[in-house]
Formats: sequence, structure tokens, C-alpha cells
Amino acid sequence: MNIKLIKILVAIFILIATTMFAQTYNEEDKSDLRSFLRQGENYIKLGLTELDTLTWDTSDVWLHKLYDLHWLPNDSEQQRIHIVGFSSYELEGIIKLNSPLLVTLNCSENNLSAIDVSDNIALTYLDCSENNLSVLDISRNTNLSELYCHHNNISLLNISNNIDLKELYCYQNNLSNLDISNNSGLLVIDCSNNNLSNLDVSSNLDLYDLVCSNNNLTVLNIDSNLKLENLQCDNNGLNILDVSNNIELSILNCGDNNLNVLDVSNNLALLKFNCGGNNLELIDISDNLELIAFGCAGNKLNRLDISSNTELEYLECYDNNLKISTLPIATFEDGYKYAPQKIIDDGIITYTHTVDLSSEYIINGDTTYYEWFDIMIGLVENIVSQPINTNGIFTLSLIHKDKRLRCKMRNEQFPELELIYEIDMK
Repeated sequence: MNIKLIKILVAIFILIATTMFAQTYNEEDKSDLRSFLRQGENYIKLGLTELDTLTWDTSDVWLHKLYDLHWLPNDSEQQRIHIVGFSSYELEGIIKLNSPLLVTLNCSENNLSAIDVSDNIALTYLDCSENNLSVLDISRNTNLSELYCHHNNISLLNISNNIDLKELYCYQNNLSNLDISNNSGLLVIDCSNNNLSNLDVSSNLDLYDLVCSNNNLTVLNIDSNLKLENLQCDNNGLNILDVSNNIELSILNCGDNNLNVLDVSNNLALLKFNCGGNNLELIDISDNLELIAFGCAGNKLNRLDISSNTELEYLECYDNNLKISTLPIATFEDGYKYAPQKIIDDGIITYTHTVDLSSEYIINGDTTYYEWFDIMIGLVENIVSQPINTNGIFTLSLIHKDKRLRCKMRNEQFPELELIYEIDMK
């Protein structure tokens, strides 16, 4: 076959292919794509070249270079955009695709300023997270079942028309209100890191995963959410939390609130539980036999019993009022965080009195080492003449009078802890 004939055949093939493509791909969809690709040189970020832009009005070859696009024929056998996966390309501008067959749009992790999905009535999955969106209108997307719009600047989110919504991820925005009363089918909600002062989940009876951390909630009623398995409501202002009805809970994080009392005796399925950073003086986990991780740091606990929790692998109980004598002795070491503890301040005593620290003297066969200091102005420590020690009972003398004394206690059972006891000697 001579070269001239080959060139003719190639030309005919290109002509046929071009004609075929022009008849196959919907013109409106192509126009929408071109409009988006021209913004901020998006076409380059998606793998096209300047040459592609010169021919994209007359040829459809460029469409085959957009590997994150999937098409579907409509009733007239025209290909319409069906699935878009433009994620993590640093794309800019506004994306608007009018295809009525679009069911999946993933444009996450870009620099988009807006998206318009008003014509995408078949949309079931939308991920526009990690962009620069301040507005998101999904009122016409009544088939939407999954919405990921987290890490944006959205201050208003109306999902009242999205009654088929199953999963909602709207965390890290500027939301001050979130009405989910029409979304009775919701299974998962993550609305953490917003400005919510109220959250009503009484209509969401199928909810099994609720994350509302880092908001301004003072009340959270979950009495009706019997299927709840994961609750993370930490870093709010909750004064009361009743989880007695939520017997399916396996993960509970209610740390950094204002809780004075917390009862988890009904939550026998708990595997991971954090209540640190509250005002608890007592926490009973003796019924939570499946517990593998427990955090209660930053409370006011004087005692902690983990003798029933034989599956425990991780424990944080530092920054409480626990002593060497009341710290639990764990069978594991790597996941045990018990230091520091709060200073024991015994107030003012006279120098004729003895100081009884004998409860800390011998722990599980190990003797505690005591060392006394005089706390000077500026909290400078000077070692002082050591009081007479009789098995942890100290006799003070006149040389200790009018001093702020500090005793540091160490025991090999808890090598990372330096327990501090302080008194004012008068």
C-alpha cells in the first residue's frame, strides 16, 4: 500500500471519527466543559494542551483525554455526562454542568469558588469538600444520598428538600444552624467544627454515627437514637449527657465539656470511651467489660478502678487528683498515661504537727522516695533539711516554720510520676 493511499485512509478515518463524536456527545455538555476548563487554565491541570483548545470546538478528541469523566447515552443516543471525578487538581472558578444524567460529582480538594448543581436532578453523590465555597444550593437535588461539603466557608446549608440523604459531612464550616428534621433517613452526620448552639436529632431514628464535636452545644438529647454506635460530642458546653438508652454505643467521646456526672453502666458495648476534660469526681466503668481504650484525664477523680476491664489496652488518667496509692496498676505500659497529677495542697499547718503521707509509703512492694523543698519567691525550689521520716509520717521542726514546703514523691511502680504535696508551715 503506497503512502498516498495511507494518508487518504487516515484522513477518512479522522473525518468519520470526528463526525461520529460530534453526533455522540451532547453539545450543551461540551460547552459547559469548555467554559469550566477555560477558567484559571483548568484545562492544563486536567491534562489538556493549548493545541486541544484550538480544535475543541470542532473535534471531540479532547474529551477522551479527560479520564475522570464518564458518559451515558440518553434517550436520543446522545452521550451525557454521568460521573465526574475532578478531585485534587487545584481547579479554580465555578463549575456548572447541566447534564440531567449526572449522578456523581466529585470536585473535592480544589480551589473552586462556587458550584451550580441546580440542573443535576439525578445527582445522588456530591463531594465538594475542601474548596472555597461560601454558598451551596442543593434544593433541587432531591435524590441526593451522600453529601460531602466539609472544609469550606459555608454559613447556611438547607437540606430540607433532600429527604433521601443518608450521609452528611458538613464539618469545618461556619454553620450556626443545621435543621435535619426532614432528613429522617440519615445514618451518618458529621457537623463538627462549626458554630452550632443547637442540634435536634430526635427525628433521625436510624442514626448510628453522630459527630458534633467543637461546637457551642449546651444540650444534646439522644434519647430517641437507639441505633447510635458512635457519638463524638467533645469540645462543647454540655452540662448533662444521658446515654442510658444508647445501648449500641461502641465509641463515646464526650471530653472537654462541663459534665459533673456521667453514667455508662448501660453501655455494655463500649470499646472506646473518653470523658476527659470535665468536672467528674467519680466514673464507674466496672460494667464496661469490652472496653479497650479509656480516657478520663483532666477531671477531679480521687480513685479509679479498672480491675474489671481486662481487655483494656489504653488508659489516660493524668491531671486528676489521683495519688501513687490510688492510681490503678495496669498490666500494660505503652498505652498508660498517668502523669502528671494535680498538686496536693494541704493548706496551712503549724510546725508542731506531723505530716502523714504514709498512704504513699509502700506501693505493691516498692518504697516511695520523699524529698522536701522550700518554695521561694518566683517558685524557686531550695532543698531543705529533711524532716524525720517514719514510714511516710514526717515530723517537722522549727527550722521549717514560715515556709512554703513542697514534698516530691516517686515510686518505681509509676516511674513517670512525680507526685507533689504542698503545705504552708506557720
